[in-house]
Amino acid sequence: MKPPVTAIAAVWLLAASGALGENRLQPAASPIVTVEAHRFTGGSEREDSMWSALYGAKSGKLYIGLCTHAEAAHFYEFDPATQTMHHIADLTEFKGERGAGVRTSGKIHVRMSEDEQGRIYFGDFCEDTGPECVDPASYRGPHWFRYDPKQRKLENLGRINRQWGLLGFVFEPRYQRLYGPAEDGHPHTFDLKTKVTEDVCKLISYDTTGREGFRDWGVLAVDRSPYYAKRAYQFDAMTVGADGTIFIGESDRRACLFLFLPGGKGFEGGFNPSNPR
Repeated sequence: MKPPVTAIAAVWLLAASGALGENRLQPAASPIVTVEAHRFTGGSEREDSMWSALYGAKSGKLYIGLCTHAEAAHFYEFDPATQTMHHIADLTEFKGERGAGVRTSGKIHVRMSEDEQGRIYFGDFCEDTGPECVDPASYRGPHWFRYDPKQRKLENLGRINRQWGLLGFVFEPRYQRLYGPAEDGHPHTFDLKTKVTEDVCKLISYDTTGREGFRDWGVLAVDRSPYYAKRAYQFDAMTVGADGTIFIGESDRRACLFLFLPGGKGFEGGFNPSNPR
């Protein structure tokens, strides 16, 4: 005895058999979706792209970072309720780079974050922005930024490092810190209380068999010398756990998952000097 045909199967079979006959079933009408386009106004109108710099704040407003290769990064605010676009800043002008004959800040490559007071945080970088004839070493470095929507005030909180901009970003509320992995493979952290930037990180592994448990590998590197040693190349994603641990995803072809535990100490250069070379 054959099992009864279920209702779902019956519908599928009816549609299939109908498709083979002359009287085909007509598909249900799809709902109409309206897409609205809003022009970015107030900037240079030369902005050519956006990477991850799109954030929906608790207020309902959107914050956007646009990239301009060979020109400038632009920071915008859009209010869907009033359909108002507000150009907050041209970062090259805000940082005093424009007209100085130096490589400039051409990108906001990261998704912004928000604190309890609704203030927006992010970081920038250069990535070859500026004419080739301008010395790349002239770039003054990427910076941490904070924007207060209530006061309409953008702040430069300080330089991240000498050259390498951010590819990822997150605000950690428990310790009141900003975290951002940079192009050089180092995740940098900025303490909002002390106003100090550091680039130390601990890579932790765990033996799932329970024989070894947790093991500290140092900062942003896997060191199995003399067999192999690998320093992280590029990060594109990160998130924060409930206990404050930062999870960082690498996009290299030999990608690894890195964990940052606040308060750790790292080896100079990321590799363990006691391992044989």
